[in-house]
Amino acid sequence: AKYFEFKELNFTRESIESLSKVLTNYSHPLEKVVINSCALGNERLGTIIDAFMDMRIPPSKLHLHNNNISDEGCIKVSELTSNSNFKLAELSFLGNSGITYKGLRHIFSNVAEKL
Repeated sequence: AKYFEFKELNFTRESIESLSKVLTNYSHPLEKVVINSCALGNERLGTIIDAFMDMRIPPSKLHLHNNNISDEGCIKVSELTSNSNFKLAELSFLGNSGITYKGLRHIFSNVAEKL
């Protein structure tokens, strides 16, 4: 598969850890990951981003829509992706109303240079 989409799932800590293991061991090029309306929150988002960093070939497009992500989640994405070989072609945070200028500033300063 070149594309993973997770929609309207209720991720628990255990299911996020299992998904992270699958992503870490996935050895084929992964073009895009969409996580939509899964109520990830910032902590679970950090676990998934860590798994992307451990992948041999991380996805080039990451869409995190309607997941209760705030500035803290943006900062995690920004810091983790800026300190790795994670080359993003697309990054989207649609529908996460907790994101303010503070989170966007981190994304633009740390991640935008890789887009």
